[in-house]
Amino acid sequence: MTNVSFEGCRFIDNRGSGVNMDLRQGTSKSPPVSATFRDVTGAKYPKEILGNKTKPPLGKSLLPIFKGEVREPHKEIYWHFSRANAVRQGDLKVVRAGKSWELYDLKADPTETNNLAKERPEKTAELAKMWEAWRQDYKNKPK
Repeated sequence: MTNVSFEGCRFIDNRGSGVNMDLRQGTSKSPPVSATFRDVTGAKYPKEILGNKTKPPLGKSLLPIFKGEVREPHKEIYWHFSRANAVRQGDLKVVRAGKSWELYDLKADPTETNNLAKERPEKTAELAKMWEAWRQDYKNKPK
């Protein structure tokens, strides 16, 4: 399976990401690789680098999965890539590659062809607000 869009051949970088989420189990700013290396090596994430405070990492280690164990999934998965923004919560995913948010139920519609934003405006707004808060948090420097 790939992350290629099922919706024709147009290039929109927010499509298809819900189909194969294995390596997006963190955020675009804190991939699971860092958490996995820390888990394997026992290293601790620094609270400060060269006198600058750091934010705590958000990614989860993939080590339990590599060991064939079950790992608690993320409650949400956020990403920002090029002009695409998205957050996935369970089977629901809101995406935008412009001004308006779209909502998809990935279990019922893994190819993201049935936009539910008009049918479920409250959920669309809730997830979009969560994305905006996440993005703002990453724009702010640690205090």
